[in-house]
Amino acid sequence: MSTRIDNSIKQLEEITAALIQRLDLVGYEELAVFAEQRETLVYQIIESQELISNEHSLRLTKLGEYDQFILSRMEGFKNEASNWLSKQGAIREQKNAYGASYNVDSFFVDHKK
Repeated sequence: MSTRIDNSIKQLEEITAALIQRLDLVGYEELAVFAEQRETLVYQIIESQELISNEHSLRLTKLGEYDQFILSRMEGFKNEASNWLSKQGAIREQKNAYGASYNVDSFFVDHKK
């Protein structure tokens, strides 16, 4: 059972190291895939947490040191998306303000005097 924890932690270290090496180049899709893989591995580790040794704890603590860098990159993507959505909302408001919204079923009668 300890080998399962070792394998999970090793995989977690590998995917984290690969991500950190390319952190400035990764897109949000790659970060999403990383988060899913990481979640799966963490759940595997949690299932066997009673077998975690001091060495395992040290390795997991070291992995936690990278969290701030990864979260910072994710926050950057979140801010970009938020700004984009705000701009789209402003554009939509401007189009609605200047766009003609006529009622097709209405008509006007002009009476000559």
